Amino acid sequence: MDADYSHNPRDLLHLDQALDNFDIVIGSRYRGGIRILNWSISRLLLSLTANCYARILFRFKYADCTSGFRAYRHRSVKELVKRRTASRGYGFLVEVLYLAEHNGDLIGEVPIIYTERRAGESKISQMTIWEAVILPWKIQAKKIYAAFRPNQLQ
Repeated sequence: MDADYSHNPRDLLHLDQALDNFDIVIGSRYRGGIRILNWSISRLLLSLTANCYARILFRFKYADCTSGFRAYRHRSVKELVKRRTASRGYGFLVEVLYLAEHNGDLIGEVPIIYTERRAGESKISQMTIWEAVILPWKIQAKKIYAAFRPNQLQ
């Protein structure tokens, strides 16, 4: 959850309630339409493109793979921290979904309204964008490598 009130704290109740049916719940800016206030067109297009890219390459069915506003069951977190991740930046959000699916976690989405921050700047950089482009291929390479070394953690 962003600490600048981009995420409404009242939405935490909806995420918590959804944990009755799911292991991980995404606070989705795109479930049921675009629910973002005060973003530039370029920022919106970048986010939509990143989500489309993740859905295609990982065959995700989620509308908002890049949202960091999430709720996790304790059991899911315990399993996820055992895994080695390839990402270092925002790509971590997509990678966690990939790992969670392979752990058999049920993942759901709850629509939220995201409001752009009033102060400060985005931490998205050119390097962050490149990591997100390359990440799916690193994960696939890691998966292939692990297939030849079954005793290694995946």
